[in-house]
Amino acid sequence: MKDIDTITVFLVEDHELVLRGLSQLLEECHDINIVGTASTVESAIDQIRKQQPDVALIDLRLSDGMGTDVVRGMSSMESPPKSLILTSYVEEPLILDAMSANVNGYILKNVEGEELLDSIRSVCAGKAVYSNDVSAAMASLVRGETEYGSQTAKIDSLSNQEYRVLVEVSKGSANKDIAERLCLTEKTVKNYLSNVLSKLNLTTRTEAAVSFVKHGRIRE
Repeated sequence: MKDIDTITVFLVEDHELVLRGLSQLLEECHDINIVGTASTVESAIDQIRKQQPDVALIDLRLSDGMGTDVVRGMSSMESPPKSLILTSYVEEPLILDAMSANVNGYILKNVEGEELLDSIRSVCAGKAVYSNDVSAAMASLVRGETEYGSQTAKIDSLSNQEYRVLVEVSKGSANKDIAERLCLTEKTVKNYLSNVLSKLNLTTRTEAAVSFVKHGRIRE
């Protein structure tokens, strides 16, 4: 049985030198105990299930997948460990994926050693931990979600025929081709497209196509 004051940590990292550095840092800490390591998604999920650590410190990009795959794999465990992503990447799509996987923390590899240790302790205590750059990106994503909801609602407000025209526009179809597929005249297609641009507050068919790809939802 582990010391009640000791935090058990499992390391998921596929770069040997980074793993060695992390291991040395954590091994020098009196209140943290490494209970295992893995370099792939599959082995990490399997070993974490067996070791049942308090915290899993996970690299974001692994040789066979993403660190978020490990987090999702842990979610089905009876008592999943807290998840702390440690990475060099701060791109919004990756952060969005981490948010959707419900990670408990996301910090960058330029973090100082003591700060990393404090992050592990904080995550274990149930606190959310994010690097400043990550927090800024998350705030931007939240603003984008507001914009997303607004634009999605506008697309949802289109009539069925306007929606069909927008779908064809998003495929790069010309008005003539759209008219043939939907059994309309080109003039009618132009009228529908004009309505679409007006309702979406856009000015070009390219903007409309991009908007549908980003915000559109498939209708039955």
